Amino acid sequence: MLLTNAITWRLYQVIFAKPIDKRLLAEIDVTTIDLRKDTTFDALYLLTKEGFIKGAHIELRDRQDATSRFTLAALLLENDSVRQAIRRELRRVVDVLVDDADIVRVLRDEVIKHDVLEGPESESAVRRVNRTEERALRARKESGTGAAESPDSKPKEYAAEGDKPRHP
Repeated sequence: MLLTNAITWRLYQVIFAKPIDKRLLAEIDVTTIDLRKDTTFDALYLLTKEGFIKGAHIELRDRQDATSRFTLAALLLENDSVRQAIRRELRRVVDVLVDDADIVRVLRDEVIKHDVLEGPESESAVRRVNRTEERALRARKESGTGAAESPDSKPKEYAAEGDKPRHP
């Protein structure tokens, strides 16, 4: 939906939920346009007939969704490969095995703001991440190439005197 007063142009996405809601995708003030910047032309392209036909507004929405704080929080907390990458990097940096549950707990309680973890936008992002992850798992099973065992997936062995893992 496009709304204007001839000076300010606003492009909205209508969200059909109960109650019906809206989300601002782009706002252009024609009195402050700088034609030397490429971002200005990208924004103006959203308002053209060609832009609507080619789905520029949908691409903008998808780009904003991909970089939303809700999607990024859901990826950090729900995606196994992201958690494994964090765990692997922690092992490389501090040379200690950290459990996935501990990583998720610290991310949820101390790193990510709680407003990102609650509400309908957060639930939608979690569903999207989980759905994508399930598709990837199904594709791996169908192709017959299961996930290879990572070196971090071995059982933990701790020395009797400390928290450092034993090195073989």
